[in-house]
Amino acid sequence: MKLGEKQEAFAESLAWLLDVAHDEGYRVRLQELRRTKEQAEIYAKAGTGIVNSVHCHNLAIDLYLVVDGELQWDGEPYRYLGERWKSRTTDDLEHCWGGDFTRRDVYHYSIGHAGAK
Repeated sequence: MKLGEKQEAFAESLAWLLDVAHDEGYRVRLQELRRTKEQAEIYAKAGTGIVNSVHCHNLAIDLYLVVDGELQWDGEPYRYLGERWKSRTTDDLEHCWGGDFTRRDVYHYSIGHAGAK
């Protein structure tokens, strides 16, 4: 699947996930849909990211959840949305959640591309 097609599928999946979040009563703060190569290198050097980030291809976003007016830093809302997100994986598109990563990142929702998640 071409990058542009993946970006379109990512946008469609993201709209679906936002609907799921709102249906559960979660408020959502969007962060870092687009990351420059330079910023990816800075994060990689700091140990908080990777150079080959799918954020650089508009295939990832960080979502911060607010429940009952309180910003959530971890916990059930992220696990629930992560599981729902991964349920959209198909033969052509791997939906990845950062809560499964070695360096856990519960805010990260992406579609795999070129070996990166």
